[in-house]
This record gives sequence, structure tokens and C-alpha cells, in this order.
Amino acid sequence: MARILLAFALALALPAHAQNITRMVIGFPAGASFDALGRLMADRMRASMGTPVIVENRPGAAGTIGAEAVARSAPDGRTFLLTPLASMVTEPQTSKNVRYDPFKDFAPVSLVSTFEIALVTGPAAPVKSLAEYATLVRSNREKGFYGSPAVNSLPHFFGLTFARSSGIEMTHVPFAGPAPAIQAVLGGQVPAIIAAYSDFIQLHQSGKMRILATTGGQRPQPTPEVPTFKEQGFDIEATSWYAVFLPAAAPKDVVERMSRSIGDAVRSKEVTDYLVGTGQIPSPSTPAALAERLKQDYAKFGAMIRASGIKLE
Repeated sequence: MARILLAFALALALPAHAQNITRMVIGFPAGASFDALGRLMADRMRASMGTPVIVENRPGAAGTIGAEAVARSAPDGRTFLLTPLASMVTEPQTSKNVRYDPFKDFAPVSLVSTFEIALVTGPAAPVKSLAEYATLVRSNREKGFYGSPAVNSLPHFFGLTFARSSGIEMTHVPFAGPAPAIQAVLGGQVPAIIAAYSDFIQLHQSGKMRILATTGGQRPQPTPEVPTFKEQGFDIEATSWYAVFLPAAAPKDVVERMSRSIGDAVRSKEVTDYLVGTGQIPSPSTPAALAERLKQDYAKFGAMIRASGIKLE
């Protein structure tokens, strides 16, 4: 009994913020580079936030379940969203089931990084170039199945764009995040995958998978032998991003404090080294800069979505 009373007294003596936990919500399963980035950032944010920062995976519906959970959470800075572009840009424009508005229900905090998308093949499609891949798919339609981390994601649309540009038929196979999609390709169940370039560097270098093309304007540093889509004659060029958002009603001082914490974490040696090593560009920003990037990309990729002919589902 005495020990219980002592513990209670010590808890009361601690500052209120030290008794709380800050939650970083990620709308995808654990595994792959995105989740690893979140956990590394959470560890770096502990000091600046003054509380433990834990990663809470809330997978489902292409990341929108986690996003909605944050939109509906208390705007006290204790719950924030680390998300790829899709949950804020493509999903709200393609799914009737999205129950939040990316502009009205969230407060932009900071960009984290920008990165490229890659088309990658596995054991079921042993080709060495986009041209060889297109030839293979023309001869065997089953080789045109390609996985992605989620339906209505940028990888989904890039696959449709490449298929239309090359005159082949490709069939999208959505997965619940990049990790299970990669396993399906490694196991030969799916011939190809389109996802974040950072997920494939080691697999490509080990010879287990082959990166055929990336969506950047120039070849990524970790794999200089891999050409871009542009180099191979396809008009596909774009970058995606990871960013942090709070609920819309979060006070300005809370948003600014979180933005500084994100910036400090991204600029730390550990996180910077990880981002650069996985082919990403560290890109911490002000809340205003993220708001502008969201606005621009919503319009840009919205036009691409409409051109793809995809209907709201």
C-alpha cells in the first residue's frame, strides 16, 4: 500500500505534459521504409516534444482510416498524422468513402521528405528494361498484373499512365501497404510492383528485384544505373512526399511547436542519413509551405486522375 501511495505522489509531482504520450498515427501496416522512417522520427522527437512519442499503426482503406482518426482526435497536439501524399491528395478525389476534407479537417504542419516512385519487377518477370517488360506483357497478359501499396495511390495511377503510353494492358492489384506487395512480387505471385523507390534499393542491389525506371527528373544517387521513365521515352515525371498533419482546430502555437519538432527530427543526423540512404530528399518545411504544396498537388494530380478515366468508388 505504501508503494502505491508513493507512486501516486510521484506521478502528481511530475509536470502534466510528462504524464502524457504523443501518438504518431501511420495509416499503413508496420514494415517497409515508411514505417521505419516514422519510428526513427518518433525516437528523435522525444526530447523536443517533452513526452514519449509512440507510433500507432492504423492500417486500412489506403491510409484513410488513420487519417480520419487523426482528423477526429482532440486538437491538443497529442495525436498527429504522418502520411504519404495519397491520403491527402488522391484518395479524397477518387473514393466516396473518404469522410474527411484534406483542407478543412487538417492543419498542415511540415513536409518530411520528397521521393520518387519506381516500377520494379521480380522473379515472375525477369526483364532488364521497360521495353522488355512491355514486350513481355504484350505476349502474355498475365505478366501485366502489378501491385501497389493501395488503390487510388500514385503508384496505381502511374501504372495506368505507363500502360496507356506503351500500348499495353496492365491490371492493378492493390495491397494493404508496400510490405505485403513486395512479398507477393518476391514470391512470384505478382510480376511487378510500383511503389516508393526507397523500398527497393537493397532488393535491387542484391539482385532479388530489378528497378526498371523511376519517376524523377534525374537518376537517383543510390542506383545510378537505373534510368528514369523520361530517359526511356515515357512522359512520366513526378515526386511524392511524406508529411505531418494535425487536426484542423489545433492552436497556432501547437502547430508551430510541432513543426519545429518535425524539422529538428528530420535534420538530425540519424534521420537525414536514413532519408538520403533510401533515395529521399529531406524536406522539412513551414506549415504555410506544406499548405501550398498540398494545394498545388491536389490540382496537379486531380487532373491526372480525371485523365485516367477512373470513376469514384
